[in-house]
Amino acid sequence: MQHVDKPTRQRGDDEPSILDLVISREYLSKLEYLSPLGKSDHAIIKLECEVTTSLKMQPVNYNYLRGNYNKMRVFLSRDWDKILLPVSNSVDEMWSVFADL
Repeated sequence: MQHVDKPTRQRGDDEPSILDLVISREYLSKLEYLSPLGKSDHAIIKLECEVTTSLKMQPVNYNYLRGNYNKMRVFLSRDWDKILLPVSNSVDEMWSVFADL
């Protein structure tokens, strides 16, 4: 929805025109046209909109010092060529085999 419906630019005797656009999905609650700033020929548009935000999730802080790295080394030392060769035509199937292990 385009909200600007009055001219926002006028210079001298020129015909006023709408040059500025405010486009939204109808959550604009207030729109005001104010006088130009300084020597500008553009009106100032003041607007208020209602925006819904969600709560910000706190990032997860992993403690890497507590990782079981020996178990991970054993897991990764498998013969992956032998395990993944039968399904090597599909990345999705290889991921599925990896995730199942």
